[in-house]
Amino acid sequence: MEPGQRSADISPSMRWMPIVTGLQVFIDMLGSEAVPAAYGHNYGNVALAGWQQITPDLGLDREVLAKIQAEIEAYAPIPLFEE
Repeated sequence: MEPGQRSADISPSMRWMPIVTGLQVFIDMLGSEAVPAAYGHNYGNVALAGWQQITPDLGLDREVLAKIQAEIEAYAPIPLFEE
């Protein structure tokens, strides 16, 4: 990873060690829903926007996307982190 590519929440001293880091990530994911939305593995209501940024346009109109977003928000409301 190039300097400046890591999120501010990730320690610059974190290094990948195949078995050790894999185990740490596995344990981290067990508690991943206990963090605020958009942090860790708890994507909250930003999941649709994230998928839209990394997948090709599937031709869905704004009305369909709004329905999908409303369903996501109704399913699992997660408060955003405020400092």
